[in-house]
Amino acid sequence: QAVAPVANAFVAGGGDMATLFSKLRNAIIDAATPCVCRPEASPRNCGCANPGPLRPQLASSERPPHVGPECPATSSAQSVGQALRAVNLMLQLDNCSHAQHSDLLFVREVLKAVQDEREAQNTQLAAIKQSDALDASTQAYLLGFGTHVKHKRTLRDVATGVVTLIHKQRGERTRKVSRCITDSNGLVGLDDWCEFDIFRVARDNNGQPLLTVAYSLFARRKLISHFNFNPSLLFSFLGRIEDLYGCHSYHNATHAADVMQGSHVLLLKGAQQGLSELEILSVLLGAACHDVGHHGVTNDFRIASGDEDAITYNDQAVNENMHLSLTYRTLQRPECDFLRLALTPKQRQALRGMVIQTVLATDMAVHFKNLDGLKALVNDKSANVHKWDTSAPLLQLVLHGADISNPSRPSVLARRWTDLILEEFFLQGDRERSLGREPSPLCDRRAASKAGSQVGFISFIVRPTFEMLGNFCDCSVMLSNLQAYKEFWEEELATEKRLQAAAIQQASTATVESTTDTQRPATSDDGGAVEL
Repeated sequence: QAVAPVANAFVAGGGDMATLFSKLRNAIIDAATPCVCRPEASPRNCGCANPGPLRPQLASSERPPHVGPECPATSSAQSVGQALRAVNLMLQLDNCSHAQHSDLLFVREVLKAVQDEREAQNTQLAAIKQSDALDASTQAYLLGFGTHVKHKRTLRDVATGVVTLIHKQRGERTRKVSRCITDSNGLVGLDDWCEFDIFRVARDNNGQPLLTVAYSLFARRKLISHFNFNPSLLFSFLGRIEDLYGCHSYHNATHAADVMQGSHVLLLKGAQQGLSELEILSVLLGAACHDVGHHGVTNDFRIASGDEDAITYNDQAVNENMHLSLTYRTLQRPECDFLRLALTPKQRQALRGMVIQTVLATDMAVHFKNLDGLKALVNDKSANVHKWDTSAPLLQLVLHGADISNPSRPSVLARRWTDLILEEFFLQGDRERSLGREPSPLCDRRAASKAGSQVGFISFIVRPTFEMLGNFCDCSVMLSNLQAYKEFWEEELATEKRLQAAAIQQASTATVESTTDTQRPATSDDGGAVEL
């Protein structure tokens, strides 16, 4: 279905094989190499080597085959048959990448279709010439169609057609990548804690906040160029991760994008001092994937249910282990593995270890343990990361701090996040009640105190975390927002308690009155007491 239209629509015009392969070169070959006709020649003295200004100089053994207009193997190919032989020769080489091999196969199929069409056309022309039933004028008229078609359909347009279809297959993704690069400078407040509104980003980018924010941050921090990531593979990976996030109230791609931007700002405000690019990458990658595939329920719920992941991970950090597993299974997909060619095996191993450590630290079950351990480390060896044995505690703190940072955002955003997380908790409580279980803490919509939950969460979880982060970066804005938000909910809690006290008092008064009525003796119509 794909090849036939190319043969029918684009085999027209004039040109030669040199033009064809010149047009195809960038689509099927990633770097210039010694040509297929002179494998013994070095890149420096091979007359057809043409690395181009943006292509890296590779050793001869690492280079894929060079195909260009100057290469004798291609410039001498003046027919479809010769072109097919040249393509088949390139397909036999071992150093073609998977993408190059796929493109060459596609080109071969197009050329075969062109060859088949021309053979069929020649057969028709021969039949017209040999027909005794046609007079000379009719033959000339019919042969004119064949001549016209043959004149119009040449290999120059085969090249155009192949390139067009390859670009069409990849074009939509390429346009999205370009849009992300362009929009990365247009995201308002990407580097600011208070100006950034992730809900607006989600609204303005077709419901793809994670893809937009993540790619923008990778570009803004120049991680793409530093590690030489393939933009298309990175884009595919981020898009796939975003698709794997569910549509839950809170644990969704919007939350992941918000945590990623929060981690970025904490790093900017000082936490990145002394960290390598690989360590920074581990925090941002961990932030993007730290809740991927979340089921909208807590670890305790999944353990009580005995689901597959709880069994697989032996009831230990069930959600967090699942997020990590899903992340690296996604990276195993050829179209998503942006790390394989960009990092050395040692770098990939180190990155994986850091991502695992940071994501596992987002489990609230280890919050107090990790915070106490970091306090002891700072007291013993100061806040200078260079004096530590590993930077892992700081990486964990940055991601965990961003993960629980909702109350430290501006009030209008913080209150929206509060509503979303409580709604997800309440939905879990509803499920637990329907299963005959006691709802988990904060999951019972009939009993949970919204104001009380926020005061406690800020006082005992979030504020101590940001006070610790203050040893590594400027958290004055976050702490100020936390104090204002805490005071707001303290007032709400006081009002809530007054209303509860009034309700209790009213109920108590009603009970007393009811008791008094039942104990008061009844009287007869003439005023005498009636024995009850």
